Amino acid sequence: MAHPTHTPTHIIPLAQTESSHYHVNVAHGTASLNHGVERTVVDLSNLDWRFACGRGDADILDPQTAVAPDFDDSSWQQVTLPHTWNAIDTNDGVRGNMNRTVGWYRAHLHISKTINQRTYLEFDGVNSITCVYVNGRALTPLGTDPQDTARDTGDPAHLGGYAMFRYDLTNILNDNTNADTVIAVRVDNRRDLRVAPLFADFNFYGGIYRPARLVQTADVHLALDDHGASGLRIVTPNAGRRDGNNPDANGRPDHLGLTEVSATIVNNSDLLRRVFVVTTITDRDGHVAAGDTISLEIAPHTSVPVHRTLEVSDPHLWQPINYSRGADNSDVAYQYDVRVAILDTDTTRAARDTTATADSATDSPAPGTPFDTTLGTPFGTTLGTPLDSVSEKIGYRWFHVDKTRGFFINGHSHPLRGVTRHQDRELIGNALHDAHHLEDFTIITQMGVNYLRLAHYPHANYFYDLCDANGIIVWAEIPFIDWVGEDERFADVTKEQLVELIRQQGNRPSICFWGLQNEVGNHNTANQWIAMPQLSRELNDLAHAEDPTRYTTQAADQDETASERDNWASDIISWNMYPGWYSQPGFGALIEQKRSIERRPLGLSEYGTGASIDQHELHPNAHKTRPNSYWQPEEYQSLQHEEALAYINTHDWLWSTSLWNMFDFGVDHRPSEAGRFEINNKGLVTWDRAVKKDAFYLHKANWNHLDPFVYIASRRYVARAEGPSTVRVYSNLDRVWLLVSHNGDAQVSYDAVAQGNGIFTVDGLLDETGTYTIWAYGTYDTADLSDHTTDTTVWADHVIWTRLGTDDRVNGGRLAGSLATDNGTDNAADSDTDANDGRARIDGTAIPWSLWPRPDSGFSLDRDNHRMIADRPLHEITPEQWRAAFSFNGSGVIDYYATLPTGLTTNDKAIVTAADGTQTVFTLEEHEERTA
Repeated sequence: MAHPTHTPTHIIPLAQTESSHYHVNVAHGTASLNHGVERTVVDLSNLDWRFACGRGDADILDPQTAVAPDFDDSSWQQVTLPHTWNAIDTNDGVRGNMNRTVGWYRAHLHISKTINQRTYLEFDGVNSITCVYVNGRALTPLGTDPQDTARDTGDPAHLGGYAMFRYDLTNILNDNTNADTVIAVRVDNRRDLRVAPLFADFNFYGGIYRPARLVQTADVHLALDDHGASGLRIVTPNAGRRDGNNPDANGRPDHLGLTEVSATIVNNSDLLRRVFVVTTITDRDGHVAAGDTISLEIAPHTSVPVHRTLEVSDPHLWQPINYSRGADNSDVAYQYDVRVAILDTDTTRAARDTTATADSATDSPAPGTPFDTTLGTPFGTTLGTPLDSVSEKIGYRWFHVDKTRGFFINGHSHPLRGVTRHQDRELIGNALHDAHHLEDFTIITQMGVNYLRLAHYPHANYFYDLCDANGIIVWAEIPFIDWVGEDERFADVTKEQLVELIRQQGNRPSICFWGLQNEVGNHNTANQWIAMPQLSRELNDLAHAEDPTRYTTQAADQDETASERDNWASDIISWNMYPGWYSQPGFGALIEQKRSIERRPLGLSEYGTGASIDQHELHPNAHKTRPNSYWQPEEYQSLQHEEALAYINTHDWLWSTSLWNMFDFGVDHRPSEAGRFEINNKGLVTWDRAVKKDAFYLHKANWNHLDPFVYIASRRYVARAEGPSTVRVYSNLDRVWLLVSHNGDAQVSYDAVAQGNGIFTVDGLLDETGTYTIWAYGTYDTADLSDHTTDTTVWADHVIWTRLGTDDRVNGGRLAGSLATDNGTDNAADSDTDANDGRARIDGTAIPWSLWPRPDSGFSLDRDNHRMIADRPLHEITPEQWRAAFSFNGSGVIDYYATLPTGLTTNDKAIVTAADGTQTVFTLEEHEERTA
């Protein structure tokens, strides 16, 4: 029996299932990073930052003037960090007007030289070319190539927008404590042919969009000049990638806990210093699992590399998250803490000519010794005064990819099924705070994701922290996308970005793959097909030299990546494929075709379709639903993902799948998606994170078996002129049934048919006009709903839908009274209705039709016949003229399908969004005299 014969004891509605049984480990925040307690860390987010920028390619300020300490910046805009100047212009309804220019930041603070201390300025991310000036002097980023300079000023610069970098301020600070120290930051976000990415389908937001801080260390400290890295390089040679062809790949490796720790100790003082270096690995409870102590003598103004090898006996495994029904994740993602501490034994010795040594070992702490995290030493030791320390979290796991069986971790099959994610939000851009990252991550785990492809660049440290702490496997990648730059420095700068990524994030247990490129070849350049095979080999070799314990991969959409002629290099490969969207329908057939030409293990790095939560249709199809079109109903996205999951769920040999995308995201240059500029709407959650689309719950039903739920799909299709309807329910439960009331009549029960892959259906409903209240219920097979003596729990969801008559008109599933339907082929607004009020909508403001198009535009409007008539040949109309004709106070009002920039044709259409959200489809025509 699929429905209860008595009232269940507990009914859990959908809203209560949004909080997961799995509680996200929030990890540690970005403010502390890996800096030890001996350091002073000052968050610069809330300084009185002043900001100014112009528009376009020119810098509005003279750099020599803007960096001067006495420059008057009081009229500049006051901002806090993180900050981007592109949060609004990438979401204003005007396609292609993102301001890629030079922005200036200035801040005043009181900081001075401190005896026996060093002071560093640290940026987590600035896009994309950064010059820093302190008290008027240009600084050189630590560890960068001397050739890295600003293209117009020649000043030293950090090239690239997604990695951490630092400056040493010590020698430039004033001796006077009360002196005003002025920091000026010049951020150049214009295209530079040296710096990837040169083009991509996401926004290149400009600004200091991640946190910044000051860090003060002792004058004897761990080095901070290694490409923005923490100062510790940790390798677990037996706890990483295994050879997938090895029959013993699933067996637990010998000496799994072997750990190699490398660091550099710097003596910036004028004295020879004798120190102890204590390397300790502690478990989750703070007990020492392995330790090592050496003594060093370091000459003045020199540095000494330190390499120590420790071994944790029988280490606790870093296990991935488990969404199985009833799974216990209390032991998920077990991490150890590796800390290197410097202890001063004698600070009074005069400098003398001596050579530092690193082989004088003292007694190491015994395993199980409690650890004093405030001093960086085991309890009971009196080695000296703490000077500096750095810590990193690591995890012990091993993994491999088998071409015929897929991904394995810790000896077990673990098909990687997940999503891609961009770091942006509506009206916020990429200037995200930890709370934004945590909310994203929580939504991701609610859906049951066990794997993330973090595209198309290094993400925030905190987001990686969350993956480490919660057992999510990660593909991390560099921003090498679409284009090979023509500048001779492009290859070197791209390699620098790869080194930064690996050295900054290479200690993380969550990361198993380094991504080397995405869709290179999409935008052809003269030398790309010649340069790419060699560059891909160089990147692949560099990644292995930096880190031999992980796989390299790439996201391909060009057959050259796999051809015998080119064979763009990586250990394993993934393809970006969009059947039913950018290519013909047929999910499995397309994957099998790619598999036939590929020798490496194959994954699926992107797939999906766009969807508007405001557009709905019972039987959507690929002929009408297409990219850059006005019609992208939510149901089409769900059906395409149903087809994808049917294949993915039965083909574990796909080593990973990551749908595109978890969230809608901004793309300023994109034409219309469902009537809206500047957005890629393939996300399963809206850009503002407010609405989870139907396809979110489809994936939750397949991937998350921890959190029982039922969800009625097409829930926003509340007013339907179509019918009868098949009601679809997504659920991870065993049984689902409906109770349906028509116009308030008694409820009728219907057993839902399990279609597999979390899909349940009831056919033939809503066959008459009227209002339907539909409840869906679900439970496990183990529940006995006929036993009145036991407690029973069911999960529930409900909707209220209206089935309309044939004369009623709807807009995307909402009662509008203003939409004429053309036999289901086009949805066109009847602009004369009261709902439209005779107005168009521009940025939410109602504009009378009489003011639009502009009187001097060269276009006239035939509203009765839905035509726009031009007074000149369409092919002569430039994109700029087109936008100007249909704008109001500089804001765009229409969407368009056009062969621009080569010119418009009579096959093109324009879409007008009215004040109530309805849309009118206009055809474009030339004046009859012109076309005669």
